[in-house]
Amino acid sequence: MSPRFAAAGLGLATLTACGGDLSNAVFVEDAAFRAALPQLGASLAWPGGEVTAEEPAEGAELLALPPTQDALAELANAQDLLLLTLSPVQSLSPSERGEDFRVWGPYPFDAAPGSFLRLEMSRTRDRSLYSVALQAAATSLGPWTEFSVGLWSEEPFEDDLVGELSWDWDALFAATGAGGEGRFTFAWSEGGERLRLSLAEIVALDEATMSVTLVEGGGELNVEARVDLDDAGALPESLTLRSVWDAAGAGRGSMRLSGGDLGLVSNTAEHCWAEDGSLRWFSDEEGWGTTTGDEAACAFPPP
Repeated sequence: MSPRFAAAGLGLATLTACGGDLSNAVFVEDAAFRAALPQLGASLAWPGGEVTAEEPAEGAELLALPPTQDALAELANAQDLLLLTLSPVQSLSPSERGEDFRVWGPYPFDAAPGSFLRLEMSRTRDRSLYSVALQAAATSLGPWTEFSVGLWSEEPFEDDLVGELSWDWDALFAATGAGGEGRFTFAWSEGGERLRLSLAEIVALDEATMSVTLVEGGGELNVEARVDLDDAGALPESLTLRSVWDAAGAGRGSMRLSGGDLGLVSNTAEHCWAEDGSLRWFSDEEGWGTTTGDEAACAFPPP
C-alpha cells in the first residue's frame, strides 16, 4: 500500500468516528481529486546515487559528460518543481467544495517568498475526466495568473499515460518574479512508473521529449531533442538518446547527433557506468569528446 493511501485509510477512520457518514464521504471525494494530480512517487535517482541538479549541458558540452545523467536531472527537476507547488494540497483542506469541483488556496509559494498559489480542479459528472489549473499571484488577494493547466483521464490517452500537466515559466515569472522562461509538459502513468517530459524553449533545447520507464528497479530512458551545437549556426541539430539500466544500477547509453549545421556529418557517443554510478567507458565516433575506460567493462550491449 502506498503512503498516500495508507494515510487516507487513517484519516478515513478518524472522520468516521468524529463526523459520521457525511464527513467520510467528503474525505473520500477530496481524496479522489487529489489522486488526479501528478503521481510523484517514482524515484529518478541517477543509477548509483542521487541525481545532481546542475545546469543542463549546452552545445558541445553534451559530449563532456554522460548524457543519461543530464536527461534524468531534467526530469527530476520538473518532478521536484511540481512537488513544491502541489504537495501542500495533500495536507490542506479545500477552501471551496462543490459536487464536481474543488479549490485549494491561496497557499504560500515557497519558491517566491511573499507570493501565493491557488489550485482549481473540476471533473465530469461521470468522474472519468479531471481538469487542473494552477494560478499564482503576488498577494493572497490576487489578481491571479494561470500558469499551469492539465487533465487526468480514467482511460489512458496515450499508451499508459493517464495525466498531463503543462507549465508556462513566463506566466509564472510575470506573476511572482520566480522561475525562468519557456514551457514544459509533464505526463505520467497510473502510479508514476512511466513519465514523459516535453520541453519547449528551455535553455539550449528548442524541442525535447524525455520519456522514462521504471521496471523492477531498472529503467529505460528515451530522448529526442533539437539542440544548437554551434551557437553561431543557423540550424539546430537532432539529438537522440537511449539508455537502459538494471536494478543494481549498472547501465549503458547511446546518443546520436545529426543534421542541422553538421550537414552530412553525424556522430554517435556511447557510455556505460558501474553499479555505483561511476563512468566505466565513454567514446564517440568523431572524437569530439575524450575516450575514457574500456567498452569491455560495460555490463550491457548497445541499447
